[in-house]
Amino acid sequence: MHEEQEKLNVQQVLEELKRSTNEIQKSNLLLQKICDSFRQQLNEQHKEFLSTKEAGEMISKTKYTILRWIKAGQIDAVCINRRYFINRSSLSRFIQHSK
Repeated sequence: MHEEQEKLNVQQVLEELKRSTNEIQKSNLLLQKICDSFRQQLNEQHKEFLSTKEAGEMISKTKYTILRWIKAGQIDAVCINRRYFINRSSLSRFIQHSK
């Protein structure tokens, strides 16, 4: 009887360990996703050049408005394969001069 009780206790401990391990794995996965998200946000913040869409999102304008300003010479940009990229400091200067 005592041996059966010990086996039952060991099985219960093993089951609890499995549950705990699963919970830890889920927590680790969630933490990894959070870290990846923060890493991506940091990379976005430190990008030197922005697409027209990203620049527009920063100043609440459409990418078409940004393109119009580029073509009018109001914002400096680099054209690569028919896509425009705006230097972050150039966009900041444009914003400062527009106020």
